[in-house]
Amino acid sequence: MQIKPGFTHPHTQPFTNSANLPKNHGIGNVQGNQVASSPSKAQETPPAEQETAKTGETPEKEWTVLFYLDGNNDIEADIVNSFLTLEEVADHDKMNLVAQLGRAPQQIANPNGEKDGVDGDWDGVRQYVLSKGSATPYPRQMISTALGTHDGKINSTLVKDLGRADMSDKDNLQNFLEWGMTNFPAKHYMVVLADHGAGFLGSLSDYKSKKNMSLKDISEAFDETWDKTGKMPDVVVMDACVMAQTEAVGELQYNTKYYVGSEDYNYDCLPFQKTFKIVQEKMDGGQEVSPEEMMKTLVEQCSQFPRTPTISVVDMEKMPQLTASMKGLADALLATDTDPEIIRQVIGESTQFAEGNDRVKPYSDYRDLKNLAYNLATDPEVLDEKVKSAANTVFETMNKGVVAQEWHDGIYENYNPEDTTKVGGLTVYVPTAGFDYSHYSYIFPNDTDKDEYENTYRNLDFVKETGWDKVIDKFAFKPAKKWEAE
Repeated sequence: MQIKPGFTHPHTQPFTNSANLPKNHGIGNVQGNQVASSPSKAQETPPAEQETAKTGETPEKEWTVLFYLDGNNDIEADIVNSFLTLEEVADHDKMNLVAQLGRAPQQIANPNGEKDGVDGDWDGVRQYVLSKGSATPYPRQMISTALGTHDGKINSTLVKDLGRADMSDKDNLQNFLEWGMTNFPAKHYMVVLADHGAGFLGSLSDYKSKKNMSLKDISEAFDETWDKTGKMPDVVVMDACVMAQTEAVGELQYNTKYYVGSEDYNYDCLPFQKTFKIVQEKMDGGQEVSPEEMMKTLVEQCSQFPRTPTISVVDMEKMPQLTASMKGLADALLATDTDPEIIRQVIGESTQFAEGNDRVKPYSDYRDLKNLAYNLATDPEVLDEKVKSAANTVFETMNKGVVAQEWHDGIYENYNPEDTTKVGGLTVYVPTAGFDYSHYSYIFPNDTDKDEYENTYRNLDFVKETGWDKVIDKFAFKPAKKWEAE
Protein backbone atom coordinates (compact mmCIF):
# COMPACT_ATOMS: atom_id res chain seq x y z
CA MET A 1 0.00 0.00 0.00
CA GLN A 2 1.25 3.47 -0.77
CA ILE A 3 2.12 5.53 2.26
CA LYS A 4 1.39 9.22 2.54
CA PRO A 5 4.69 11.09 2.55
CA GLY A 6 5.83 12.19 5.98
CA PHE A 7 4.32 9.57 8.26
CA THR A 8 3.95 5.86 8.79
CA HIS A 9 0.46 4.65 8.00
CA PRO A 10 -0.99 2.19 10.53
CA HIS A 11 -3.11 0.33 8.01
CA THR A 12 -0.52 -1.64 6.14
CA GLN A 13 -2.06 -5.10 6.50
CA PRO A 14 -5.14 -5.98 4.45
CA PHE A 15 -8.18 -7.52 6.09
CA THR A 16 -8.50 -11.22 5.39
CA ASN A 17 -12.25 -11.68 5.69
CA SER A 18 -13.38 -9.99 2.49
CA ALA A 19 -15.09 -13.16 1.31
CA ASN A 20 -17.84 -12.44 3.84
CA LEU A 21 -18.79 -9.16 2.20
CA PRO A 22 -22.13 -8.99 0.38
CA LYS A 23 -22.16 -9.58 -3.33
CA ASN A 24 -21.25 -6.49 -5.30
CA HIS A 25 -24.30 -5.51 -7.33
CA GLY A 26 -22.02 -4.61 -10.20
CA ILE A 27 -21.28 -2.10 -10.01
CA GLY A 28 -9.75 15.27 23.51
CA ASN A 29 -6.40 14.75 25.26
CA VAL A 30 -6.62 13.17 28.73
CA GLN A 31 -4.85 14.40 31.84
CA GLY A 32 -5.60 12.15 34.76
CA ASN A 33 -9.36 11.67 34.69
CA GLN A 34 -10.16 14.97 33.01
CA VAL A 35 -10.60 15.95 29.42
CA ALA A 36 -8.08 18.63 28.61
CA SER A 37 -9.73 21.79 27.39
CA SER A 38 -8.11 22.99 24.18
CA PRO A 39 -10.77 24.85 22.18
CA SER A 40 -10.25 25.49 18.52
CA LYS A 41 -9.15 28.91 17.39
CA ALA A 42 -12.39 29.07 15.41
CA GLN A 43 -14.67 28.12 18.31
CA GLU A 44 -16.91 30.58 20.04
CA THR A 45 -16.19 29.37 23.55
CA PRO A 46 -18.61 30.38 26.31
CA PRO A 47 -17.18 32.33 29.28
CA ALA A 48 -16.76 29.10 31.20
CA GLU A 49 -16.73 26.03 28.99
CA GLN A 50 -19.09 23.66 30.72
CA GLU A 51 -17.69 20.22 31.41
CA THR A 52 -20.43 18.30 33.17
CA ALA A 53 -18.88 14.82 33.21
CA LYS A 54 -15.30 13.70 33.60
CA THR A 55 -14.01 10.92 31.41
CA GLY A 56 -10.94 8.81 31.88
CA GLU A 57 -9.74 6.00 29.66
CA THR A 58 -12.27 3.17 29.75
CA PRO A 59 -11.52 -0.57 29.32
CA GLU A 60 -11.01 -1.62 25.72
CA LYS A 61 -14.13 -2.75 23.91
CA GLU A 62 -14.66 -4.40 20.55
CA TRP A 63 -15.91 -1.23 18.86
CA THR A 64 -15.91 2.50 19.40
CA VAL A 65 -18.13 4.49 17.05
CA LEU A 66 -17.60 8.25 16.92
CA PHE A 67 -20.47 10.32 15.52
CA TYR A 68 -19.70 13.85 14.35
CA LEU A 69 -23.30 15.00 13.97
CA ASP A 70 -23.38 18.39 12.30
CA GLY A 71 -26.82 19.90 12.71
CA ASN A 72 -25.51 23.46 12.65
CA ASN A 73 -27.70 24.12 9.62
CA ASP A 74 -31.10 23.45 8.09
CA ILE A 75 -31.07 19.67 8.67
CA GLU A 76 -30.79 19.97 12.45
CA ALA A 77 -34.03 18.03 12.96
CA ASP A 78 -32.72 15.04 10.99
CA ILE A 79 -29.44 15.08 12.92
CA VAL A 80 -31.20 15.23 16.31
CA ASN A 81 -33.46 12.39 15.24
CA SER A 82 -30.43 10.29 14.31
CA PHE A 83 -28.88 11.00 17.71
CA LEU A 84 -32.05 9.93 19.55
CA THR A 85 -32.30 6.66 17.62
CA LEU A 86 -28.73 5.86 18.64
CA GLU A 87 -29.62 6.13 22.33
CA GLU A 88 -31.71 2.98 22.01
CA VAL A 89 -28.59 0.91 21.21
CA ALA A 90 -26.24 2.60 23.71
CA ASP A 91 -24.80 1.16 26.95
CA HIS A 92 -23.53 -2.03 25.34
CA ASP A 93 -20.62 -3.76 27.07
CA LYS A 94 -18.78 -4.35 23.80
CA MET A 95 -19.49 -1.08 21.96
CA ASN A 96 -18.85 2.57 22.83
CA LEU A 97 -21.02 5.21 21.19
CA VAL A 98 -19.84 8.81 21.54
CA ALA A 99 -21.01 11.90 19.71
CA GLN A 100 -20.40 15.56 19.09
CA LEU A 101 -23.81 17.03 18.37
CA GLY A 102 -24.28 20.43 16.74
CA ARG A 103 -27.70 22.10 16.75
CA ALA A 104 -28.64 25.28 14.93
CA PRO A 105 -31.17 27.69 16.49
CA GLN A 106 -34.77 26.70 15.82
CA GLN A 107 -35.37 29.65 13.51
CA ILE A 108 -32.65 28.22 11.22
CA ALA A 109 -33.56 24.57 11.72
CA ASN A 110 -37.33 25.08 11.40
CA PRO A 111 -38.05 28.34 9.55
CA ASN A 112 -41.72 27.33 9.28
CA GLY A 113 -42.09 27.99 13.01
CA GLU A 114 -42.24 24.38 14.22
CA LYS A 115 -40.13 23.26 17.17
CA ASP A 116 -38.15 20.07 17.68
CA GLY A 117 -39.35 19.76 21.27
CA VAL A 118 -36.15 17.97 22.25
CA ASP A 119 -34.26 18.79 25.44
CA GLY A 120 -35.37 22.41 25.56
CA ASP A 121 -34.30 22.96 21.94
CA TRP A 122 -30.88 24.23 23.00
CA ASP A 123 -28.49 25.33 20.27
CA GLY A 124 -24.72 25.01 20.11
CA VAL A 125 -22.34 22.06 20.19
CA ARG A 126 -22.09 19.39 22.90
CA GLN A 127 -20.14 16.18 23.40
CA TYR A 128 -21.91 13.11 24.75
CA VAL A 129 -21.36 9.54 25.81
CA LEU A 130 -24.56 7.93 24.58
CA SER A 131 -26.91 6.32 27.08
CA LYS A 132 -30.16 4.46 26.54
CA GLY A 133 -33.24 6.48 25.68
CA SER A 134 -36.85 5.85 26.57
CA ALA A 135 -38.34 5.04 23.17
CA THR A 136 -37.88 5.24 19.45
CA PRO A 137 -38.06 8.98 18.59
CA TYR A 138 -39.46 11.54 17.39
CA PRO A 139 -41.90 14.12 18.83
CA ARG A 140 -43.23 15.23 15.47
CA GLN A 141 -43.26 13.88 11.93
CA MET A 142 -39.90 14.08 10.20
CA ILE A 143 -39.36 14.79 6.52
CA SER A 144 -38.92 11.08 6.01
CA THR A 145 -41.29 9.17 8.25
CA ALA A 146 -43.06 9.35 11.58
CA LEU A 147 -40.89 7.45 14.04
CA GLY A 148 -43.21 7.34 17.01
CA THR A 149 -43.15 9.26 20.28
CA HIS A 150 -40.38 10.41 22.58
CA ASP A 151 -40.27 12.04 25.98
CA GLY A 152 -38.36 15.02 24.58
CA LYS A 153 -35.26 14.44 26.67
CA ILE A 154 -31.71 13.57 25.73
CA ASN A 155 -30.74 10.75 28.08
CA SER A 156 -27.06 10.56 27.15
CA THR A 157 -24.29 11.75 29.45
CA LEU A 158 -23.22 15.29 28.64
CA VAL A 159 -19.43 15.50 28.79
CA LYS A 160 -18.78 19.01 27.53
CA ASP A 161 -20.68 22.03 26.28
CA LEU A 162 -18.61 23.70 23.56
CA GLY A 163 -20.89 26.68 23.06
CA ARG A 164 -21.44 27.75 19.48
CA ALA A 165 -18.40 25.98 18.10
CA ASP A 166 -17.97 25.93 14.32
CA MET A 167 -18.64 22.39 13.13
CA SER A 168 -16.98 23.23 9.79
CA ASP A 169 -13.63 23.91 11.51
CA LYS A 170 -11.25 20.97 11.16
CA ASP A 171 -9.75 21.65 14.61
CA ASN A 172 -13.11 20.83 16.18
CA LEU A 173 -13.27 17.54 14.28
CA GLN A 174 -9.68 16.70 15.22
CA ASN A 175 -10.25 17.49 18.91
CA PHE A 176 -13.32 15.26 18.93
CA LEU A 177 -11.51 12.38 17.24
CA GLU A 178 -8.58 12.64 19.63
CA TRP A 179 -10.86 12.78 22.67
CA GLY A 180 -12.97 9.82 21.54
CA MET A 181 -10.13 7.54 20.48
CA THR A 182 -8.10 8.30 23.59
CA ASN A 183 -10.87 7.93 26.16
CA PHE A 184 -12.72 5.01 24.57
CA PRO A 185 -10.15 2.47 23.34
CA ALA A 186 -11.33 -0.37 21.17
CA LYS A 187 -10.13 -3.04 18.78
CA HIS A 188 -11.97 -1.30 15.96
CA TYR A 189 -13.00 2.30 15.31
CA MET A 190 -15.69 3.70 13.07
CA VAL A 191 -16.09 7.42 12.43
CA VAL A 192 -19.39 8.75 11.07
CA LEU A 193 -19.49 12.26 9.58
CA ALA A 194 -23.13 13.29 9.22
CA ASP A 195 -24.41 16.42 7.47
CA HIS A 196 -24.88 17.85 3.99
CA GLY A 197 -22.44 16.51 1.43
CA ALA A 198 -21.18 17.99 -1.82
CA GLY A 199 -18.69 15.51 -3.27
CA PHE A 200 -15.34 17.11 -4.08
CA LEU A 201 -16.55 20.37 -2.47
CA GLY A 202 -16.54 18.72 0.95
CA SER A 203 -19.08 18.38 3.73
CA LEU A 204 -19.92 19.55 7.28
CA SER A 205 -21.39 23.02 6.86
CA ASP A 206 -22.08 25.62 9.54
CA TYR A 207 -24.81 28.24 9.44
CA LYS A 208 -22.78 30.87 11.27
CA SER A 209 -19.48 30.72 9.40
CA LYS A 210 -21.26 30.02 6.09
CA LYS A 211 -18.48 27.54 5.33
CA ASN A 212 -18.05 23.83 5.01
CA MET A 213 -15.10 21.56 5.74
CA SER A 214 -13.02 20.84 2.66
CA LEU A 215 -11.81 17.34 1.86
CA LYS A 216 -8.26 18.43 2.60
CA ASP A 217 -9.32 19.72 6.02
CA ILE A 218 -11.14 16.47 6.80
CA SER A 219 -8.03 14.50 5.82
CA GLU A 220 -5.80 16.76 7.91
CA ALA A 221 -8.02 16.23 10.96
CA PHE A 222 -7.45 12.47 10.64
CA ASP A 223 -3.72 13.00 10.01
CA GLU A 224 -3.33 15.11 13.14
CA THR A 225 -5.28 12.58 15.20
CA TRP A 226 -2.89 9.86 14.02
CA ASP A 227 0.09 12.05 14.91
CA LYS A 228 -1.23 12.54 18.46
CA THR A 229 -2.75 9.13 19.20
CA GLY A 230 -1.28 6.63 16.75
CA LYS A 231 -4.86 5.65 15.88
CA MET A 232 -6.94 5.80 12.71
CA PRO A 233 -10.41 4.43 12.06
CA ASP A 234 -11.04 1.11 10.36
CA VAL A 235 -14.09 2.64 8.70
CA VAL A 236 -15.10 6.19 7.79
CA VAL A 237 -18.78 6.62 6.93
CA MET A 238 -19.89 9.75 5.11
CA ASP A 239 -23.55 9.95 6.14
CA ALA A 240 -24.11 12.74 3.63
CA CYS A 241 -25.22 13.23 0.05
CA VAL A 242 -23.09 12.44 -3.03
CA MET A 243 -19.90 11.60 -1.10
CA ALA A 244 -19.17 8.26 -2.84
CA GLN A 245 -17.06 10.12 -5.36
CA THR A 246 -13.67 9.08 -6.69
CA GLU A 247 -12.17 12.50 -5.99
CA ALA A 248 -13.37 12.43 -2.35
CA VAL A 249 -12.16 8.89 -1.75
CA GLY A 250 -8.79 9.80 -3.24
CA GLU A 251 -8.37 12.65 -0.78
CA LEU A 252 -9.03 10.39 2.23
CA GLN A 253 -7.31 7.23 0.99
CA TYR A 254 -4.62 7.31 3.70
CA ASN A 255 -7.03 7.99 6.57
CA THR A 256 -8.96 4.73 6.84
CA LYS A 257 -9.11 1.15 5.58
CA TYR A 258 -12.66 1.40 4.29
CA TYR A 259 -14.74 4.34 3.10
CA VAL A 260 -18.54 4.26 2.99
CA GLY A 261 -20.74 6.73 1.13
CA SER A 262 -23.59 7.29 -1.30
CA GLU A 263 -23.33 8.26 -4.96
CA ASP A 264 -26.71 9.95 -4.80
CA TYR A 265 -28.68 12.07 -2.37
CA ASN A 266 -29.35 10.61 1.06
CA TYR A 267 -32.94 11.34 1.96
CA ASP A 268 -32.43 10.40 5.61
CA CYS A 269 -29.65 9.43 7.98
CA LEU A 270 -28.29 5.91 7.57
CA PRO A 271 -29.90 3.08 9.60
CA PHE A 272 -27.24 2.73 12.31
CA GLN A 273 -29.74 1.82 15.01
CA LYS A 274 -30.85 -1.34 13.21
CA THR A 275 -27.29 -2.12 12.16
CA PHE A 276 -25.95 -1.91 15.71
CA LYS A 277 -28.80 -4.02 17.11
CA ILE A 278 -27.80 -6.85 14.80
CA VAL A 279 -24.09 -6.42 15.46
CA GLN A 280 -24.61 -6.32 19.23
CA GLU A 281 -26.65 -9.52 19.13
CA LYS A 282 -23.78 -11.20 17.30
CA MET A 283 -21.25 -9.99 19.85
CA ASP A 284 -23.52 -11.13 22.70
CA GLY A 285 -23.46 -14.57 21.11
CA GLY A 286 -19.68 -14.64 21.21
CA GLN A 287 -19.04 -13.68 17.60
CA GLU A 288 -16.22 -11.26 16.86
CA VAL A 289 -17.53 -8.57 14.52
CA SER A 290 -14.84 -7.51 12.07
CA PRO A 291 -14.94 -4.28 10.06
CA GLU A 292 -16.09 -6.37 7.09
CA GLU A 293 -18.98 -7.81 9.09
CA MET A 294 -19.95 -4.36 10.34
CA MET A 295 -20.02 -3.00 6.78
CA LYS A 296 -21.88 -6.02 5.46
CA THR A 297 -24.59 -5.45 8.05
CA LEU A 298 -24.82 -1.73 7.32
CA VAL A 299 -25.13 -2.32 3.57
CA GLU A 300 -27.80 -4.97 4.11
CA GLN A 301 -29.81 -2.61 6.30
CA CYS A 302 -29.48 0.16 3.73
CA SER A 303 -30.88 -2.20 1.11
CA GLN A 304 -34.08 -2.33 3.17
CA PHE A 305 -34.16 1.43 3.72
CA PRO A 306 -35.68 3.10 0.63
CA ARG A 307 -34.53 6.59 1.58
CA THR A 308 -30.90 5.58 1.10
CA PRO A 309 -30.95 4.87 -2.65
CA THR A 310 -27.26 4.00 -2.99
CA ILE A 311 -24.51 2.91 -0.63
CA SER A 312 -20.95 1.78 -1.41
CA VAL A 313 -17.95 0.45 0.49
CA VAL A 314 -14.50 1.17 -0.95
CA ASP A 315 -11.35 -0.73 -0.02
CA MET A 316 -8.79 2.06 0.30
CA GLU A 317 -5.89 -0.29 -0.44
CA LYS A 318 -7.24 -0.54 -3.99
CA MET A 319 -7.34 3.23 -4.46
CA PRO A 320 -3.78 3.52 -5.91
CA GLN A 321 -4.71 1.01 -8.63
CA LEU A 322 -7.90 2.91 -9.43
CA THR A 323 -5.97 6.19 -9.58
CA ALA A 324 -3.42 4.62 -11.94
CA SER A 325 -6.18 3.27 -14.19
CA MET A 326 -7.86 6.68 -14.26
CA LYS A 327 -4.57 8.30 -15.26
CA GLY A 328 -4.39 5.80 -18.12
CA LEU A 329 -7.90 6.71 -19.22
CA ALA A 330 -7.18 10.45 -18.94
CA ASP A 331 -4.02 10.05 -21.03
CA ALA A 332 -5.92 8.09 -23.70
CA LEU A 333 -8.74 10.64 -23.85
CA LEU A 334 -6.31 13.54 -24.11
CA ALA A 335 -4.47 11.82 -26.96
CA THR A 336 -7.51 10.63 -28.93
CA ASP A 337 -8.66 12.27 -32.14
CA THR A 338 -12.22 10.99 -31.56
CA ASP A 339 -14.77 13.70 -32.23
CA PRO A 340 -15.33 15.48 -28.87
CA GLU A 341 -19.07 15.48 -29.50
CA ILE A 342 -19.04 11.67 -29.47
CA ILE A 343 -17.26 11.65 -26.11
CA ARG A 344 -19.71 14.22 -24.72
CA GLN A 345 -22.58 12.06 -25.94
CA VAL A 346 -21.13 9.04 -24.11
CA ILE A 347 -20.75 11.14 -20.96
CA GLY A 348 -24.34 12.35 -21.26
CA GLU A 349 -25.64 8.79 -21.54
CA SER A 350 -23.81 7.65 -18.39
CA THR A 351 -25.71 7.24 -15.13
CA GLN A 352 -26.43 10.62 -13.58
CA PHE A 353 -27.30 11.34 -9.97
CA ALA A 354 -28.78 14.26 -8.00
CA GLU A 355 -32.18 13.44 -9.54
CA GLY A 356 -30.80 14.36 -12.93
CA ASN A 357 -31.60 17.99 -12.16
CA ASP A 358 -29.40 20.05 -14.49
CA ARG A 359 -30.00 23.14 -12.42
CA VAL A 360 -28.34 21.63 -9.34
CA LYS A 361 -24.72 21.99 -10.35
CA PRO A 362 -22.20 20.53 -9.90
CA TYR A 363 -24.02 17.53 -8.43
CA SER A 364 -25.85 16.56 -11.60
CA ASP A 365 -22.45 16.37 -13.32
CA TYR A 366 -21.40 13.54 -10.99
CA ARG A 367 -21.55 10.48 -13.26
CA ASP A 368 -21.18 6.85 -12.30
CA LEU A 369 -17.55 5.99 -13.07
CA LYS A 370 -18.09 2.34 -13.86
CA ASN A 371 -20.96 3.11 -16.22
CA LEU A 372 -18.90 5.81 -17.93
CA ALA A 373 -16.02 3.36 -18.39
CA TYR A 374 -18.42 0.69 -19.71
CA ASN A 375 -19.94 3.11 -22.21
CA LEU A 376 -16.54 4.29 -23.45
CA ALA A 377 -15.41 0.68 -23.89
CA THR A 378 -18.54 -0.51 -25.72
CA ASP A 379 -19.95 2.46 -27.64
CA PRO A 380 -19.70 1.62 -31.37
CA GLU A 381 -18.86 5.23 -32.24
CA VAL A 382 -15.76 5.22 -30.04
CA LEU A 383 -13.21 3.59 -32.36
CA ASP A 384 -9.97 4.44 -30.55
CA GLU A 385 -8.69 1.12 -29.16
CA LYS A 386 -6.47 2.83 -26.59
CA VAL A 387 -9.49 4.61 -25.14
CA LYS A 388 -11.48 1.38 -25.11
CA SER A 389 -8.65 -0.55 -23.45
CA ALA A 390 -8.06 2.12 -20.81
CA ALA A 391 -11.78 2.33 -20.08
CA ASN A 392 -11.98 -1.43 -19.67
CA THR A 393 -9.10 -1.31 -17.18
CA VAL A 394 -11.02 1.26 -15.11
CA PHE A 395 -14.10 -0.97 -15.25
CA GLU A 396 -12.19 -3.99 -13.96
CA THR A 397 -10.42 -1.97 -11.26
CA MET A 398 -13.78 -0.73 -10.02
CA ASN A 399 -14.87 -4.35 -9.59
CA LYS A 400 -11.98 -4.87 -7.16
CA GLY A 401 -12.10 -1.54 -5.31
CA VAL A 402 -15.82 -1.35 -4.52
CA VAL A 403 -16.19 -4.34 -2.21
CA ALA A 404 -19.82 -3.92 -1.19
CA GLN A 405 -22.71 -2.00 -2.71
CA GLU A 406 -26.48 -1.64 -2.89
CA TRP A 407 -28.77 0.46 -5.03
CA HIS A 408 -32.52 0.38 -4.93
CA ASP A 409 -35.62 0.60 -7.01
CA GLY A 410 -37.91 3.58 -6.53
CA ILE A 411 -36.15 6.62 -7.98
CA TYR A 412 -34.21 5.26 -10.94
CA GLU A 413 -35.70 4.76 -14.37
CA ASN A 414 -35.36 1.29 -15.89
CA TYR A 415 -34.04 -0.16 -12.63
CA ASN A 416 -32.60 -3.61 -13.23
CA PRO A 417 -30.63 -5.23 -10.39
CA GLU A 418 -29.19 -7.76 -12.82
CA ASP A 419 -27.48 -5.03 -14.85
CA THR A 420 -24.09 -4.71 -13.20
CA THR A 421 -22.95 -1.83 -15.40
CA LYS A 422 -25.33 1.01 -14.47
CA VAL A 423 -24.26 1.80 -10.90
CA GLY A 424 -20.73 0.93 -9.88
CA GLY A 425 -20.30 2.52 -6.46
CA LEU A 426 -18.30 5.68 -7.25
CA THR A 427 -18.96 8.78 -9.28
CA VAL A 428 -16.50 11.08 -11.01
CA TYR A 429 -16.96 14.75 -11.89
CA VAL A 430 -17.35 14.97 -15.65
CA PRO A 431 -19.35 17.99 -16.82
CA THR A 432 -20.10 18.64 -20.47
CA ALA A 433 -20.64 22.38 -20.06
CA GLY A 434 -17.60 23.66 -18.19
CA PHE A 435 -16.95 24.09 -14.50
CA ASP A 436 -20.48 25.00 -13.46
CA TYR A 437 -20.82 26.22 -9.88
CA SER A 438 -24.37 27.49 -10.17
CA HIS A 439 -25.81 25.70 -7.11
CA TYR A 440 -26.24 28.27 -4.38
CA SER A 441 -25.24 26.89 -0.98
CA TYR A 442 -23.02 27.46 2.03
CA ILE A 443 -20.22 26.04 -0.03
CA PHE A 444 -19.92 28.46 -2.89
CA PRO A 445 -22.17 31.54 -2.61
CA ASN A 446 -23.13 33.28 -5.81
CA ASP A 447 -20.35 35.84 -5.51
CA THR A 448 -17.65 33.16 -5.42
CA ASP A 449 -15.01 33.69 -8.04
CA LYS A 450 -15.02 30.97 -10.70
CA ASP A 451 -11.27 30.53 -10.25
CA GLU A 452 -11.79 29.58 -6.60
CA TYR A 453 -14.24 26.87 -7.61
CA GLU A 454 -11.96 25.48 -10.29
CA ASN A 455 -8.88 25.63 -8.04
CA THR A 456 -10.68 23.60 -5.40
CA TYR A 457 -11.07 20.84 -7.96
CA ARG A 458 -7.68 21.13 -9.64
CA ASN A 459 -5.83 20.97 -6.30
CA LEU A 460 -7.30 17.63 -5.23
CA ASP A 461 -4.74 14.83 -4.98
CA PHE A 462 -6.68 12.54 -7.32
CA VAL A 463 -6.98 15.26 -9.95
CA LYS A 464 -3.32 16.21 -9.80
CA GLU A 465 -2.25 12.57 -10.08
CA THR A 466 -4.54 11.70 -12.98
CA GLY A 467 -4.85 14.96 -14.92
CA TRP A 468 -8.63 14.51 -14.97
CA ASP A 469 -9.16 18.28 -14.99
CA LYS A 470 -7.48 18.39 -18.39
CA VAL A 471 -10.07 15.89 -19.65
CA ILE A 472 -12.76 18.30 -18.46
CA ASP A 473 -11.00 21.18 -20.20
CA LYS A 474 -10.92 19.25 -23.47
CA PHE A 475 -14.45 17.88 -23.56
CA ALA A 476 -16.45 20.45 -21.59
CA PHE A 477 -15.68 23.60 -23.49
CA LYS A 478 -19.13 25.16 -23.39
CA PRO A 479 -19.32 28.20 -21.09
CA ALA A 480 -21.17 27.66 -17.82
CA LYS A 481 -24.15 29.85 -17.03
CA LYS A 482 -24.49 31.10 -13.50
CA TRP A 483 -27.84 30.38 -11.86
CA GLU A 484 -29.01 32.82 -9.20
CA ALA A 485 -30.80 31.24 -6.24
CA GLU A 486 -34.48 31.97 -6.12
